[in-house]
Amino acid sequence: MLIYAAVFLLHGNPMVVVVGIALFMLIYQCIVYAEEAFLENKFGDADVPRWMLRLGNFAPATQGMVFNAKRVIAKDYSTVSAALLAVLLIEIYRVASAANALSLPYLSLLVFFMAVVGAATGMVSLLKKRGVFDEATAVC
Repeated sequence: MLIYAAVFLLHGNPMVVVVGIALFMLIYQCIVYAEEAFLENKFGDADVPRWMLRLGNFAPATQGMVFNAKRVIAKDYSTVSAALLAVLLIEIYRVASAANALSLPYLSLLVFFMAVVGAATGMVSLLKKRGVFDEATAVC
């Protein structure tokens, strides 16, 4: 939520900020309701706070868990990619609308970074389809 709020703020137009954050909050709230219904059907009714953490429950809830970097990449690469591409597109738009000759090298660098993010996203997607990130092969 914070990443997209920052993307809207980077745009600079107050209307984009207000409408973007409002729409994102609405969409995210719908996702939360759907997830809550799914989890309640699967696990039954539980006293779990929607937005605030209960830090006292953190240690027992994570006992026995091991961090798995491959799983993090496999699950979150598209979100990180979308956020990076949105920031790069906004910056390209900002620089291109200023349109001066000195901005061409910077624009080229931004386009290069977009290509790198796109290629990295495609590579992770391909590796994911080939099973590189499957739980059985994941190493911590």
